[in-house]
Order: sequence, then C-alpha cells, then structure tokens
Amino acid sequence: MSKKAEESIYDDKQTSGSDGVTRGDELVEILHPIIQSLVQFFNQRNQTSCPPELLSLLQDPSQLHPLLSPSLPQTGQGVEDLARTCSTLLQHTINTASPTFLDKLWSASSPPGIGADLLLSAINGNAHVLRVSPALTTIEKHLGKQLACLFGLNGPYSGGVTMPGGAGANLTALLTARNARFPSIRSCGLTTKTPSNMTQLKIFTSEAAHYSIANAAQIIGLGSTTGVHRIPTTRTGQMDLDALEAALAAAATTKITPLCIIATAGTTVRGAYDPLREIGHLARRYNAWFHIDACWGGAAVFSESLRKKYLAGCDLADSISFNPHKMLGVPQICSFLLAADLRWLWGANRQEEAAYLFHGGDTSIPSSSNTSSSLVSSGRPAVKEKEGGKGNWRDESSPLLQNAPDPSEIYDLAAFTPQCGRRPDALKLYFHWRYYGTEGIAKHVEMAFESARYLGRLVRRTGKFRLVGSIDDDDGESGISCAQVCFYYRDPLSSSSSSSPRESIEVSASRNTQFTRRLSAGLLARGWMVDYAPGTGRFGDHGEFLRVVCNRSTTREVVEKLVKVLMEVVRGMEEEERRGVRSRL
Repeated sequence: MSKKAEESIYDDKQTSGSDGVTRGDELVEILHPIIQSLVQFFNQRNQTSCPPELLSLLQDPSQLHPLLSPSLPQTGQGVEDLARTCSTLLQHTINTASPTFLDKLWSASSPPGIGADLLLSAINGNAHVLRVSPALTTIEKHLGKQLACLFGLNGPYSGGVTMPGGAGANLTALLTARNARFPSIRSCGLTTKTPSNMTQLKIFTSEAAHYSIANAAQIIGLGSTTGVHRIPTTRTGQMDLDALEAALAAAATTKITPLCIIATAGTTVRGAYDPLREIGHLARRYNAWFHIDACWGGAAVFSESLRKKYLAGCDLADSISFNPHKMLGVPQICSFLLAADLRWLWGANRQEEAAYLFHGGDTSIPSSSNTSSSLVSSGRPAVKEKEGGKGNWRDESSPLLQNAPDPSEIYDLAAFTPQCGRRPDALKLYFHWRYYGTEGIAKHVEMAFESARYLGRLVRRTGKFRLVGSIDDDDGESGISCAQVCFYYRDPLSSSSSSSPRESIEVSASRNTQFTRRLSAGLLARGWMVDYAPGTGRFGDHGEFLRVVCNRSTTREVVEKLVKVLMEVVRGMEEEERRGVRSRL
C-alpha cells in the first residue's frame, strides 16, 4: 500500500458519525460498562446459580417482558441505555459460573475463550474462504489436525473442521457417509435415477444416542423412524454388543444396508461409553461408516489415563464429533467434525457452482492453496461414479477419492462442509488451549470425573438414594460414568401391595417421578440447579431420576455441600409424607 493511501485511511479515522468519534473510541465507551457488569457478575460465582427472584420468572416467563422492556426505539438510546440493559439482563440470567450450576453438559466459559469470542466479534471474519480469513483459517486447519491425531486419527489425510454445534457435526457425518456409499444420491437424490439394486439405508445406534441422530436421518432422507435402528442398552447404559451384532446379521439377510454405525462416547443422560473398538470392528465387517459421537465424553482425550480407559477404538472411526464448549468450558458454540480422511468430506460436500466465491484460478491466493479453491475440478480425469451397495466403498478407486485434492492443500474450508458462512470458532479453543496447555485441560477434565465418583460414593452412603448404574471406586465396582451421577430417592413405601407386577411398576415409576421432581424443585429453591431424566423402564429404572452433571469447577467441597443440601430437601420431603399419612388416618 502506498504512503498516500495509508495517510488517506488514517486521516479518515473510520469515523462512525459526524461528531468525529472513532470506531475504537466508540467500542471502548460501549464495552467499559458491559465489562464492569460482567466482572461483578463473575465475582459472584460463589453465589447460587438461580437467585430467589428468578424462581417465579422460570415458572411464568411472561413476567420477564415488562422487566426487560424489549421495545425497539425509533431513535438511538446511547451507551447509558445499553449499560442499563446489560445490568438488567444479568440480574435475570442463570449464573452458569456458579458451582451450584450442575444442570447441563456445559457450564461457565473460560476467560481466554471469552477473550477469543470478543476478538471474533470485533474482526467479524468468515472462515469459508482463505482470502478473507487467512490467519483464522490456518489456526482452524492446525487445530483440526491436532485434535484428529489426539483421537488416534493419524493418517496423512486426517483432520477436522468446525461445525455449528454437535448436531451439525453429526448431520454432516451422516451426509458424508451417505454420499460416500452412494455417490449418485448427491446429485440425483433418493427418488430419481437411484440405482435399481439399492436397498433400504439404515443407521444403527444406541437407544441412548443423542436425538440429533434421528433428526439427521430425517434431513438426509432416510426417515427418523424407519431409517434408524435403535439398539438397546445394557444395565451400564452402553450399547448392547450382542444386540447390535444380531441386528446387523439380520440386516444382511434382507434388503437393508447398514449405512452407518454410530457409537457414543459419553451419552447425554448417563455418560456411558459404548465399546468403541468392538463396534468399530463390526462396522468394518459389515462395510458401514463408523461415526463416534464424542461431543460430551470426548473431553477425556486430553487425559492420558482417561483416554486409554474410555476412548480406545477411536482410531477405527471414519468420523468423530467433539464439542470443546461442553466439558472443556470453551464458549459456545465450539464444535468439530474430525475425519480419518478429509477427502470424503470434500467429495461429499464440494460445490460445483459458486465460482463467485471459490476462485480456482485466483493468483492473489498463494500457489499452495490454488487447488483448494477449485471445487469444480481437481485437475484429474473424471471417474465414473459407482455405487457402494456391494464391495468395499473405502477402496481408493471411489470417485469421491479419485477426484479429491490433498486436504492439506485445501484452504477454503467451506469446501469440507454444506455451509457457506462459517464463524471461525476454532479460535476460542486455540486461546483456551494456549492458556491452559494440554496438562491444564487434562486436570480440568479429571476434576469433573473424580468429582462424579466422589459424589456417587457420598450419595450411596446416605442410604437415602439408589444409584442408576454404578460408579468406579476403590471397591472395584465396574462403572462407565463420565461426569454424571444419576440416582433415585429410595421410596420407603413398598408397592408390593399392588394387584399385579405391571401395576407395581407403574406405581413405582409414578412415585419415583414425583419424588425426583420434588427433589429438583427443592434444590432449585435453595439455589442449586440439577435436572432430571427418564429411566429406560428396564433394570429397575422406572420413572424419572436426578441427574447431576459435574464440571471442571466441581470440587470436593462443592460435592459435600450438594449432598448436605440434598439431605435437607429429603428431610423436608419425608416430613411432608409423614404429615400426609397422618392426615389420611
């Protein structure tokens, strides 16, 4: 740039109005009161996650409207109005930074991640093509490769890209699996010009798999019901291997093609880890794409001991979804789809149009990325597409692989996804990882796991609760819990007087649900947020149970306080039950 051009830019000062205030000055003026409010909010982290004044608003959200005054004015209200609005919002917001927030699979955002989020908003970049986000693209490519290798995907074409959430990662994995197996569907769809020998495509996954799998099956045209075969779980919450193998064997004798087998590394409710290696071998035997949903439990990959214990077999995966915004504490949204071979993602999602965006011959882009910008042709002769109904679709002769460039040379990252606009969310993990280091992140993850085991032991010792499953402990019990502890209140009234076993189960489920909801409400009234979930209806898991989700801020002290409060709620609940019995006498 010439000196004259530079002077012209800086003389203009990028003014935002006739008053001559620069954009930087305006940003400082706006951010100052917001940051002050945030600092005050975070400094209250030892307070409850749900203050008393919020309880009634949760029950009747319509009361929030007049408090927030969300009217949109005709004239600008300035900084003071934004400061007041920020203060009001924080007063009526759940404090996820409080140790008493044990409700969801995510909690407080890390300070370095917040800093990265602010930087991303200020830059307002887009990680779809290199020319508008060179630095952020480089960071995402590097992080994707590092994460893939951490999970054991060490091949020359392995790597990863960010996604707009774990559901988006699972969807893209299934879309890729479909197009890799049956390339013609990509252009012709499921209803026209599809191969005459094509059988019904089906996804095999656990009944405890995330609901996004069924949604994804619907979106890619398989159907959320007929396209998904749900395998029952064992008492531990893992996918039943025998049931999976039987279902696959049965499919082989019919017109059903196992398109994809999805294992879960850390289920949403119980935190169960499916037997990944065994499932991976079955996927190879039945020629199915092997995807691992590690959005939650994949955080164990940062700890060497936890990685060996829970994630053995990830190296067999074709794709893995992982959410750093969950257990790691990176600000939402930060999700990755990792692949053993990124060429599949390129082949399944490449655009044959949009030359206005992807410039294959643009000499302004470094020569090392020229191939990346060409989504129409890789310079190789076209290969006639063949379908993967029979034979090994992973063969290098696949048209998707034959026409794909080396992923390391692709810098227009939207080429790996169905997206166009892409927020450069990888920067949030980059800042987080740089700040804490691998060892620091490992300690955070181990803290969550250890706190869950400690809580499980304390809950069991009270004699008032019954654990769903078991917790790893020094007694040698076999458990597969991630960082969740699920348990029922032990109902002192037996349902043995019921006229039939079925009625007994129904009564038990109803009472379990009532007690669980009363416990959750009692905890909430005391500022502790703990959610609940339904049982499977098997193994004595009837009705809803409490589900406590530990995180990197859940210390032993927090666990002990929680159990103390739980017992207070139980005593009050039992007294209410006694009064109810006396009143009926």
